[in-house]
Order: sequence, then C-alpha cells, then structure tokens
Amino acid sequence: MTRICHLFDESVGWEQRVGARQLVERTTSDDSSHVVASIDARGSAVAKALTGRVERFCRLGGFAPTVAPSVQRYLRRTAVECIYAWGLQAALAARAASNRPLVIPWFDPEIPARDIKLLRSLARPERFAVSCASESVRRRLIESGVPPDNCVVIRPAVDFALIRRCRGGELRRRLRIDPDDYVAIIPEPRGLEDRAMEVFWAVYLLTRFGEKARLIVPGRSRTQEKICRLDRVVLESHVVVTPPSDIPFEQLVTVSDALVVVPKSTTSTTSIAWAMASGSAVIASAVYAVAELIANKVNGLLFNPKTATHLAGAVGRLLMDRDSQTRVKEVARGHAFEVFGLRRYVDQHDRLRRNLATGCVPREGIVDSAVVS
Repeated sequence: MTRICHLFDESVGWEQRVGARQLVERTTSDDSSHVVASIDARGSAVAKALTGRVERFCRLGGFAPTVAPSVQRYLRRTAVECIYAWGLQAALAARAASNRPLVIPWFDPEIPARDIKLLRSLARPERFAVSCASESVRRRLIESGVPPDNCVVIRPAVDFALIRRCRGGELRRRLRIDPDDYVAIIPEPRGLEDRAMEVFWAVYLLTRFGEKARLIVPGRSRTQEKICRLDRVVLESHVVVTPPSDIPFEQLVTVSDALVVVPKSTTSTTSIAWAMASGSAVIASAVYAVAELIANKVNGLLFNPKTATHLAGAVGRLLMDRDSQTRVKEVARGHAFEVFGLRRYVDQHDRLRRNLATGCVPREGIVDSAVVS
C-alpha cells in the first residue's frame, strides 16, 4: 500500500486546504492511503478538518529543520513513501528529515525572492516536483531557476456537488442577504495591493444608483477591517457582508453573482475556477494569470488596468452590465466542467507520484487541462 503524508505549516490557506482535502478524500486506487501531520498550531487546526488523527510537531524558535528528527521517525514508523508539503516551511522540514519523493503544491505566482531561493535549494533533478496551479506559477519558477521538468501544471479541482448543495441551501439567508440582492465577492484580501477598497467603492456606487448590491469580503485582515469601518461607521451603508469564520471561501463564492479580481500585478486563479463553476460572472483586470483562463466577453469580463484611470468606475461599469454577465456565465460554467474536474485532478496527482517513484520525468504524461480544452 502506498502511504502519502500531507505535512502542513502555518502558511496554509483555503486553496491548500481544499486541494489537500480532495486528495485525502478521493484516491485513484484502493492501494493508497494518507496520513496528516503539521509542524505548528495553525497547520494543525487546518489539518484536523481533513482527518481525525493529526501528528503535531513543534518547531524550536520557528526554525523548520529543528523538527526533522521527529518527522523522520514518524515517516519511518508510518512507512510513508511520498510527502506533500503544504507550505514552504513544511517542505524544508520534510527535506531535512527524508529523501523521499517530495511534492510542493503552489498556487500564487506572486512569489517573494526569499521563497524563490528556498525553492531553488529544495529543487533536485529527481524525486522532487512543484505542482503549479497555473502556467503563470510555472513560468515564474522556471524564470527563477527551478528546473522546468520539475514544474508540473495541475489545475485545481472544483467540487460541483458542493456547489449544488450550497446554491440549493440556506447560505444566503444565513449571511442575511435578500433574495433580490446583487452580490459581488472578492478573493481574501492580502494587503492594500489587492485593491479591495476600490472594489468596495464600485459596489457602493451601485447602491447610489438605486441598486440593491452587497459585497462579501472573506477572511480576516487589516484591509477587511478598514473596509468594514468605512462601510458601517463612516458611510453607514451596510454594503459589506462579513461572513462567519466557519464559512469557507469556496462556499461563499457559490452564492455570489460576480467575482471581482483586481490585483496590482498577478494573482492566484483558484478563486476564478470556483466562480466559473458556480455560475458567478468573473470581472477582472487583464493580467497574465487571469488571461490564461478568461477571454473578454467570452467567459468573463476584463478591463485593462493600465488604461483605467478610475479603477472603481471601470469595475462599476462592468458590474452594471448584466446582459454581458449572463452570456459569459454559461460559457464559463462549460469551461469549468472541462478544465477543473475533480477526477482529472486526482488522476494527475496519482500520475505525478508514480513518476517520482519510478524515476521518470515528473511532468511526463501530465498535460495542462486548460490547454487541452
């Protein structure tokens, strides 16, 4: 039986949590099993949602390699043959503990220089791969010196059954959203560079024109706090929906009418995949990562951020174009079925593990589903 270890650290976000859950819950064959471990408290909290038993290791002074002896004993005791490191610190701990095949799933093409250096130090010709969620991630890694054959594009998967349950449930009522409200959502803000404030102003402008519009701001961040204070204390508009922490992003996007993505430079595209599958119109700036999946007025609505003098106005005009949104939603949902299937995701990861185990080139036999479609 092939034993796979999923090792988490404190950097784990909703994309890593969803990807790991899909691999743990669904395997391509009966001879695969999964164990879950973490090197810090936050990683443990996320890991417990995947399985009832989580092995916890404690770093000394926050230094990942200090847990290597404990991780090594655990891997030997559980007969692990492959390691998935959901976070760079988890990858450092795994590599310090073992030379077993190592996979690092990576979602965001905005990779800091320090992380690039660490990834290059981990990269080896054999028994190592980075599972890239987009071509933008792969290109960024290759440009930074990671061997091309070790960078494998495996698009994230979307759970269509979960989407149907959420859309047919009581989630909008729980969020106190009226049935006739127009609901926009943004990805979880990471800082002011996400331009989340401009999206708030765009939705606020809709309400000034008589629209019943709401904006879901997921996660917990300083940007979210600033938007909520402006909305409730200064303007008293109550446009913003602050969801409870137990409702994850992949469920929130299912009840939205539009996903608005306006990064300063580049961004992860997992939220776009879920919006396409959920029947939410994708409104985004035409950065390279977004343009991989979205063609303007075909399966989404794009604008050029370099020519948009007033970002809030540009977003607001697209939010008001309901006819175009209706057309692109249907096309986008069909594309999502082709590109982001759950079975394809699990099968490709199974092939990646076999390639690493047998010494083949990691990307052999794995084709980007977005290119195929």
